[in-house]
Amino acid sequence: MVESALTRPPLACRSSRDEQRRYGLDLTGGKGRLAGCSLAGGQGIVDCLTEIDLEQREPNDIEPTGELHFSIPENETIIKRVKIPADRTFDDHKLALFEFQSSLLSQADQYYLETYSLDGKPERLAVAYNRALVDQKLSFLTAKIRKPTGFRLRSLALLILVSGLILCLI
Repeated sequence: MVESALTRPPLACRSSRDEQRRYGLDLTGGKGRLAGCSLAGGQGIVDCLTEIDLEQREPNDIEPTGELHFSIPENETIIKRVKIPADRTFDDHKLALFEFQSSLLSQADQYYLETYSLDGKPERLAVAYNRALVDQKLSFLTAKIRKPTGFRLRSLALLILVSGLILCLI
């Protein structure tokens, strides 16, 4: 059997030192993969990885003062590349949001919306998170753990984790 970080005994996600911590939780049904990192020294380095069952017990792996972010799977979102005209005089983010909102089938207030720059290219990645689904996950996590600090599209959270820009799911 190949040993992975999730099959080894979990690393402790709590720290005895007084340090700032950040946690990322990837939800799959009532279970989740929890990655934790210490922000000591200005770097976020993953120092714990564990799988938790949120239906069976309250996880005690999370420091009460650490930031907690959770991922949203792509199949629960609407994602679109929005082209930005080269002769633009408007803010790229606002222009992309305007274009993206006009393509949505439902009212924009039914979504949490955001856009991401694509390495200086004349386009942005626009994401619409279903507000009802995100609020349901927020309520679930608030009841089971505590109120999360935020959320991010799963692939973008993993991209940030892998690219080395930030070494923790945020």
